[in-house]
Amino acid sequence: MELKIGVGYGENLNDAKQALVAAAAAHEKVLPDPAPWAGVTNLLDSSVEMTLAAWTASDDYWQTRADVFQ
Repeated sequence: MELKIGVGYGENLNDAKQALVAAAAAHEKVLPDPAPWAGVTNLLDSSVEMTLAAWTASDDYWQTRADVFQ
């Protein structure tokens, strides 16, 4: 799955990255290999775009995506 998250320019990007990866890794349906990844992928007008990439079985994709996105 790939989730795009906007983070304010004044926020700590390392904390945001750690929080995104931890949220994905904590979900039982997210696969451990390859490990979840997060990083800055775009600089927008009002926020920094971070992308979270995590892998899950196809049958679990939509529910897991919704759970992690919350």
